[in-house]
Amino acid sequence: AGGGTYTEVFSKTVGPNGTVYMQNPPLFDGFAGDAIKARVADGRLGNVEQMRTAFDTLPVADGSVDVVTWFLGPHELWFYPDGVEQGILGDPDKAFPEIARVLKAGGHFIALDHKAAPGSPAETGGTTHRIDKAIVVQRATAAGLQLVDESDLLANANDDYTVNVFDPSVRRKTDRFLMKFVKP
Repeated sequence: AGGGTYTEVFSKTVGPNGTVYMQNPPLFDGFAGDAIKARVADGRLGNVEQMRTAFDTLPVADGSVDVVTWFLGPHELWFYPDGVEQGILGDPDKAFPEIARVLKAGGHFIALDHKAAPGSPAETGGTTHRIDKAIVVQRATAAGLQLVDESDLLANANDDYTVNVFDPSVRRKTDRFLMKFVKP
């Protein structure tokens, strides 16, 4: 969920009878700063439940979720900051099956991330914070999800895939993929 910008939007969208799960790995506490505390202070987002878990561990019941979003995150499965054990953010072989597990039949998985050059290895996620969208498609479909739609809304043909997404020359201007999968 990062700092929770989309969590706030989703909270208002599902209304008081819905639930939004705001998931961040504990390693992201410093990244999110005080943004999350400010969003949920004084019960302001009463329908939001915070989860501090790795991407491969979602503590919700099987088949209980309508939509799972993973915005600017699939690449993080291959990010290992200095001094942190490999897989601390989640096991790539377990993360997508975990998404499929929690989705209801007919539920959707929405994936958005920074594009890496086609054919780039998954480990690019740990260097430039990008991922080849084919990796996401392969892993999601292997988990039993079906790709049903894509959008080029966030495409940027001028993006240099060799540049880290936090570099000022591309920050917030990267070429991004946006895909929708369904659980049959």
